[in-house]
Amino acid sequence: MLLKVENLQIGFKTNMGKIVPVDDVSFEVNDGEILGIVGESGCGKTVTAYAITRLLPKNAFISKDSHIWFNGVDLVTLHSDELCKIRGKEISMIFQEPMSSLNPVYTAGWQIEEVYELHEKMRKEERKSKAVQMLADVKIPEPNSRYNHYPNQLSGGMRQRVMIAMALACSPKLLIADEPTTALDVTIQAQVLKLMLDLKEKFNTAILLITHNLAVVAEMCDKVAVMYAGQVIEKAGVYEIFENPLHPYTKALLNSVPKIHDELHKEKLASIEGVVPHPARYPAGCRFHPRCIFKKDICSRQKPQNLFVGSDHMVKCWLYSEGETDGKNS
Repeated sequence: MLLKVENLQIGFKTNMGKIVPVDDVSFEVNDGEILGIVGESGCGKTVTAYAITRLLPKNAFISKDSHIWFNGVDLVTLHSDELCKIRGKEISMIFQEPMSSLNPVYTAGWQIEEVYELHEKMRKEERKSKAVQMLADVKIPEPNSRYNHYPNQLSGGMRQRVMIAMALACSPKLLIADEPTTALDVTIQAQVLKLMLDLKEKFNTAILLITHNLAVVAEMCDKVAVMYAGQVIEKAGVYEIFENPLHPYTKALLNSVPKIHDELHKEKLASIEGVVPHPARYPAGCRFHPRCIFKKDICSRQKPQNLFVGSDHMVKCWLYSEGETDGKNS
């Protein structure tokens, strides 16, 4: 097991008091595996990723009962200097918007070189050679020339490739990709995703892919965790999620994806009424019940527990009971 997140709870100290946008989140990622985390904006996907890399803002805190095991080491307990040795070398991250993540006053090549300087202690000539090679590996044309270009001289797709090159420079064991294709056109999206798959095969890197694009999940992932209002409400293998979704929210997400036959039959596009609640106003009981068309009385009163259907399909929902699924509560 490369990464194991257990009972992750993240709180923020705000003017409204303490809020907890991520609560009791657990999942695992094995070597060379791709786990997709999906859900609407505001459900806690990015905050969860930032917690793994310990890049949360100063007003954030991780509860003492939370654990983030990476290669057998609990990242929650590490000091900042110990984290710096892991972050960027063994765990890397691709951020949503490369233009705001890349430093505008340094060239693309220099920013890749910096990774080698910090973690590999290479000499200047060797660092430059490796940086140019990484630009070539991520399929940037004329890498020797692009090495000297600043971020504003590169297209959106090229900037994202530079971010990927930086993230994979030290052949990390885990790559966290936070909406890596946001704001890219469809053609460039496909190229970036194929690039990530190719590099995964080359470096045997595990990937934690955060997205709201279910088509990307179907194409890329081995396993899926569905998040809603700061909680993982369903997780299973990618085929199981698409073929046998259990939670009403997961079903609603899949139903909201446009289908080819819908246009032919002029069917109305399905949607999920309402919005994800603010962390300061999470409802009692099941957090999805105000938007759920299948809700029961108990849904508004009591939190559902994790129910395992088989060995690797978990759902957090009162619609399922031990007798109906032959599962077990946990």
